[in-house]
Amino acid sequence: MKNIFAYILGIGLLFVSCERDPDFALTNILVKHEKIVPNLTSFSVQCEFSTMILSSVYLQYADNPDFVGYEEVQMKKKEGKYSVDITNLYSATQYYIRYSLITDIASNTTDSRMVKTLSSSNTTKEPTVGTENGYQYVDLGLSVKWATCNVGALDPSDYGDYYRFGETTPKNKYSGTYDGCSSYSFSVDAASVKWGGRWRMPTASQVEELTSKCNWTLITLDGVDGYNVKGKNGNSIFIPLAGYIHEANNHATGVGEYGFYWTSTSKTSGSTWHRLVFYKSGGIHTSCNVWGNPQYGSYAHPIRPVCP
Repeated sequence: MKNIFAYILGIGLLFVSCERDPDFALTNILVKHEKIVPNLTSFSVQCEFSTMILSSVYLQYADNPDFVGYEEVQMKKKEGKYSVDITNLYSATQYYIRYSLITDIASNTTDSRMVKTLSSSNTTKEPTVGTENGYQYVDLGLSVKWATCNVGALDPSDYGDYYRFGETTPKNKYSGTYDGCSSYSFSVDAASVKWGGRWRMPTASQVEELTSKCNWTLITLDGVDGYNVKGKNGNSIFIPLAGYIHEANNHATGVGEYGFYWTSTSKTSGSTWHRLVFYKSGGIHTSCNVWGNPQYGSYAHPIRPVCP
């Protein structure tokens, strides 16, 4: 009887020991039949695991091997297989993935592996660069196409012309009275007047889309500081830090340090208009958003047009 009791007690202790050391089992789980399929701006993952005790599995992914700022998506389970589609990524970019394995009482992560999304040259996607009325645009995968140059510029690194809002003729000097512009129309849109066709100044929402859905990287192009703005489809444009002109100085100020670009959206009544604003600070992109112009339209800014 004592032997039987000891045997039962031993089995119980073994069971408790296994329950109290769940990570040991999780660290020995193998990933089986793994299939990773990269696409232009996404990838899909399907796999199995060498255990049935998992309550859920999450795929963690990041653009760095240390998984700083990683994102996590729960994988779907069907007939013992786990799968997930990761979308809204950048093309031709390396990502790192790992699995977060969860049981009722423990969790652990697997070793990481690398997957690289495809570049546009690996796909049969339609061309995303073209011209509208003789001026070149790039499709960044947004609601509108963005011009490759500013109005009045000959190439992407040129600053182009500077305009007070509502004026369609650039001036060398901005002294004198500025009457303002209380309403927008194509007739006061320098992009529409100068370039014709379907070119327009961007709206504030289109600028916000450019800043939130593209990757901004500070670079130097042809000796000019500015930002390479890369869409998630892999295409990009260059926007120089062109500064601004004000009636107090009559020359471009802040060139190479910050950029102010007009939008066609009114912030409030009284000739106040939204602008695209971005800075260079220690070589790091610190701000890229839409501001209302506190000094009204008497500042002259460059314009980066858009078209449908």
